[in-house]
Amino acid sequence: MSRTIDDDDWWWLTGDSANIARITKSVGFNFKRDGDDFAHPAVLTILSPHGKIARYLYGITFNPYNLKLAILEATEERIGPSIAKVIQFCFSYDPEGRKYVFNLLKVVGVVTFVFAIGFVVTISYLSRKRE
Repeated sequence: MSRTIDDDDWWWLTGDSANIARITKSVGFNFKRDGDDFAHPAVLTILSPHGKIARYLYGITFNPYNLKLAILEATEERIGPSIAKVIQFCFSYDPEGRKYVFNLLKVVGVVTFVFAIGFVVTISYLSRKRE
C-alpha cells in the first residue's frame, strides 16, 4: 500500500547556504557533497518550542509511537537522553552500500589517543612524585 502526499502538505525550510550551514551545524547535522548529491545521515531532529534538541530519531522510517513520544516530550520541554554524537562519530554513511558502517579506524584512533594521553599523564605524575 502506497500513500501519496500532496505537494501543498509539505513544508520546506529554505535559505541561503550560510543560514543552512548555521542551522545544520547548530543541531549537529553533518553533510558532505558527493558529486551531484549530498551524503548525510538519515535523522529526524525533534526540537522543543524553545529550540532545544529534544531527541534524534535515526533511520528512514520511524516508529509512530517513538515519534509521538519524542514530539510530546519536546512540547513539554523534556530533553531526552541522546547518544547521537557518539553514534555519529562511531558510524558513517556509505553511499555506495547505502547503509551505515562502523568506523573502526576512527574509534581505535581515539581509544589509542586517550590511552597515550593517560600514559603520559601517569608517567609525569609518578616522576614528580619520586622527586
